[in-house]
Amino acid sequence: MYDNLLRTDTGGNAKGMSLTTLVAFSDDVALVATGHTSHILETVCNNTLDIVSECMRRAVL
Repeated sequence: MYDNLLRTDTGGNAKGMSLTTLVAFSDDVALVATGHTSHILETVCNNTLDIVSECMRRAVL
């Protein structure tokens, strides 16, 4: 169900200062993110959530 989403590049690596990944189990998806500062963390999370939202919209989920 979420294969395409999990293969999507979340682009969360901000010059080695952050990391994002998507984890799925059953019908749930979680965003796991790290950031060197709260500003970086907020930025990469928001960018990743925009990507996830677009993927879900295209999949009509």
